[in-house]
Amino acid sequence: MDVLVLAEEDLPVGCLLTLRLLGLIEAAQTEGGNTVRDDRIIGKVAQSRLFADVTEVGDLGEAFTGELGRFFVAYNALKDQRFEITSVDGAKRAARRV
Repeated sequence: MDVLVLAEEDLPVGCLLTLRLLGLIEAAQTEGGNTVRDDRIIGKVAQSRLFADVTEVGDLGEAFTGELGRFFVAYNALKDQRFEITSVDGAKRAARRV
């Protein structure tokens, strides 16, 4: 499961932290004719000062979530994969998905 963590500083791979779920991007990824669900969970460092007022993915704004979606589409295209966003939803849906 992929998790995008919003933080003030870079985080080393494999670090342990307390995360607050904000939402998720539900998506389908196609590679070689096979399509699988490939959601992206979005969260923030629980004690974040920069994102203190953000409690749901919608608080980040449509511009931010749109840019994030375009990043995942472009990133997968570089690997010759198709990434299609099916929906963006809030923290409750992300918790159920986890």
